Amino acid sequence: MRSRIKLAAVSFLNARPITYGLERGLGESRFELSFDLPSRCADALASGAVDVALIPTASYGESLSALPDLRIVPGIAVASFGPVRTVLLVGEVPMNEMTAVALDGASRSSARLLQILFGSKNLSPAFRTVDHDDVLTAASGTTGALVIGDAGFAAADRYAHVVDLGQAWRAHTGLPFVFALWAGRGDVLGPDDIRLLQQSLADGLAHRGEIARAWAEAHGGAPALYERYLTDNIRYRLGADELSGVAAYFDRMWEAGMLPARTRVRLYEAAYAATASAGTPVAANENGAPATSTTPTSASPAASSATSTARPAARKATRCRARCWPRSFRRPSSSAACRSCCRAASTPSCR
Repeated sequence: MRSRIKLAAVSFLNARPITYGLERGLGESRFELSFDLPSRCADALASGAVDVALIPTASYGESLSALPDLRIVPGIAVASFGPVRTVLLVGEVPMNEMTAVALDGASRSSARLLQILFGSKNLSPAFRTVDHDDVLTAASGTTGALVIGDAGFAAADRYAHVVDLGQAWRAHTGLPFVFALWAGRGDVLGPDDIRLLQQSLADGLAHRGEIARAWAEAHGGAPALYERYLTDNIRYRLGADELSGVAAYFDRMWEAGMLPARTRVRLYEAAYAATASAGTPVAANENGAPATSTTPTSASPAASSATSTARPAARKATRCRARCWPRSFRRPSSSAACRSCCRAASTPSCR
């Protein structure tokens, strides 16, 4: 009997739809699930304490030199396209008057994103890291604070100046921002395991109201607020637009000296082929609602095995060219997201 795969998931509300099915017994013979802060999930994966973890996107790029076989589960992400509500820069003065910023110690992706956004404005405050539990009180005078996770619900009303990093990224690039991804070594997950993780999310997306009510009962607050957050602010799909956002983020990290080399996402290939042929429910459609797709987006070469008719393929190729060519890519044909989109359409238009 095979040993169970150890999973580490983020403990914040926004990850609960992803783990909904798993928490209710889905795949219990295959998975052993634990919860922790985002940075600790990444550390547990890097040390080998767990096999697969829901890690900050930045940690994927930063871990590749030590874990070159690291792969991403297709179709699942914690992302936003605009305001995210729970990743905030707060302070008593505006962003351009801050001389120092306290970074939430639980953060990786958001901390790097904030540094990129400051750099894009030619601002260079001093950055220091504080414990997650202390970050809400760290903003004072000309010192701002990066607040992530559920603490963001309270932080927005406590400070005169608030910058939503999801909204700031969209204004900066026109793209979604992906905060977290399921990641593991290439030989850890098989197609059936991927399907279970995708089904867990599909179950959670169908029960966001229930998740919100349970969270409000346990932590206080209005269930309607949490349900709107899970429905309107957080996107759970990992499609072409989200992969484009990840590529743009990694490019900016590299340009800022945060990564040793240019980095692109690599997805579990066998999982892609299996879900493409089986029509397995994948994360969500554009509005975050459950969706079933026969061609989930992937940066994997196995995507070329996806089947489609000529007319849908032509429409997909047209969308791919419209999405990839005019935007921020200097060499769009080399972008993982663009290649993925065209390969899913079974056409060489963007190669």
